[in-house]
Amino acid sequence: MIGACNRNGEASNPIPAAPAENQVTAAGVTMQWSVIESDLSVKLSASTAGWVAVGFKPSVGMKDANIIIGYVSNGNVFIRDDCGSGMMTHEADAIDNVTAKSGTEANGVTEINFKMPLDSGDPQDQVLVVGNTYNVILAQGGADNFTLRHSDRALVSIKIK
Repeated sequence: MIGACNRNGEASNPIPAAPAENQVTAAGVTMQWSVIESDLSVKLSASTAGWVAVGFKPSVGMKDANIIIGYVSNGNVFIRDDCGSGMMTHEADAIDNVTAKSGTEANGVTEINFKMPLDSGDPQDQVLVVGNTYNVILAQGGADNFTLRHSDRALVSIKIK
């Protein structure tokens, strides 16, 4: 596997706001999403000065999930495409398929925005189909890194639309 993918200052194609029905809050993390052509546009936010993450289609725990984790440090945005390598572990995906990376940290709230393909063709990613419902992990941690264990985590179901 490739190590951490820290891409400072990448991004800033504004991500359109998701419809209100495409929003869920769990474990203190709010996720908004919308489909734009063949991509899923996502906004994650939480009351933390650390990281926020979403994991799509885990089989058990974090295993097999396509995890996108990010934080903001000193104004720089760090977002990494990970894969659930075990029930309680994840590591950087060999291919980073996440684009339009941006984020902010202000007043104790971290927000990250990104786009990812519904079907990247990457064997470490999960295929998402418009109209289907999937389990996703929402989590947050209290540090600016990709390794500190979550302080809060929940499993929820979302419909891709």
